[in-house]
Amino acid sequence: MMVRSSAWVSRGILATLFAFLASGPALATNGMNTIGYGAVSTGMGGADLALVDNATAMNINPAGICECAQPELGLGVSHLMPELSHRDSLGNDRDAEKNIFALPLVTFATPIDGLPLTFGIGLFSQGGMGAEYKGLNTPFGTRDDTFSNVMYAKVTPTLAWNSPGSRLRLGASLNAGYVGTDMKFFPDTSVAAAGFAGMDLKDLEAFGYGARLGFQYNLGRLTLGGAWLSKTRLNFDGGTMTLDFSDPGFGGLGKVDYDARMSGFNWPQQAGLGMSYRLSSRWRVAADVDWVDWSHAMTTVEIKLDQPENPGAPAAQVISIPMDWKDQWVYAVGLEYEFVDDWMLRVGYNHADSPVPDGTLSPLFPAVIEDHVTAGLGARSDRWQVDVAVEYALPASQENDNPDPSVNPFGIGSRERHSQVTTHLLIRRLF
Repeated sequence: MMVRSSAWVSRGILATLFAFLASGPALATNGMNTIGYGAVSTGMGGADLALVDNATAMNINPAGICECAQPELGLGVSHLMPELSHRDSLGNDRDAEKNIFALPLVTFATPIDGLPLTFGIGLFSQGGMGAEYKGLNTPFGTRDDTFSNVMYAKVTPTLAWNSPGSRLRLGASLNAGYVGTDMKFFPDTSVAAAGFAGMDLKDLEAFGYGARLGFQYNLGRLTLGGAWLSKTRLNFDGGTMTLDFSDPGFGGLGKVDYDARMSGFNWPQQAGLGMSYRLSSRWRVAADVDWVDWSHAMTTVEIKLDQPENPGAPAAQVISIPMDWKDQWVYAVGLEYEFVDDWMLRVGYNHADSPVPDGTLSPLFPAVIEDHVTAGLGARSDRWQVDVAVEYALPASQENDNPDPSVNPFGIGSRERHSQVTTHLLIRRLF
């Protein structure tokens, strides 16, 4: 993550709409995605493509909103409580700053009178990642901070079609999203001999658009489902990067602000198939397999800087951060038991190998979790349904084996460890 000189050629209503959703970094755990959306989905371990039957379906499998036989309003919130630690050969063995992040969602779906169609719209916290460490030992003999924060929120207008007899359901949703990011990497460290100027990136934002298509097919006790989500291309702009050129070797320029843009950081294409099977009137089991195309979304992130505030500073800079993430296969299973009339108990398990290569692992992007266990409880009446769930991401660790200090300044064997508890609440009202 060294600064290099280079010659190169040089949006707020929607951001305001999403501001209440994107209030802090989300330590999502299938890469940058959460394992599910809403307490029903997460209580089943994210095994939801053939099972989801409420308005949260528009961000899972849009065909599922056909099950909303009446107008339905949903309000939900998840609270993420990550545990992160970093260890390296520089003497660091530190826990990240502890935070609790609230991620709300709002959904509405209604059948269209006289037509076999259902309309829905929702606001979702899609995911993200981030970590904050204070006072790390740096390779330059200083103590300094690292910080990363990626937040993705989106609106999802949706239309679904229900065939006569309700055997086949098809759905499509537009995904209009806002992503904001901030990052710090040793912001108060300046070492000209090593070509290093500490960075502090603020207020980068991007607007991206995609589509999600889905189906569900009912065969009596067995329901099959599948969904595809297009890649969301993100071109970040509007940010400010502060580089620390205080070292006399840099001319003693001090801290210099640049206008900042970023590319090479996108949200991936995703496709999945699933099934749910009703074992009896009270038991239901579900299973999903999803493919997430991180390898074409997270490549090399380039932060491009121009128009320095100090006219004596370098006129153009490019900061390159190799990512080279790998594709993920996500496997999810869930079980639901109606133990008393209108009371449901759910359990689930979700596994996906870490998409982060050992050689590009860093405390900025510690998305290494692979296994989750979940449990949930639901209760319904004529007009109301309340669902809660808890999700535990089992501890996972990964070590960087890259000897290149420009990519891995913490040295061979630097380790990131991550676990997480997330609680979910979803309240739905039928009209």
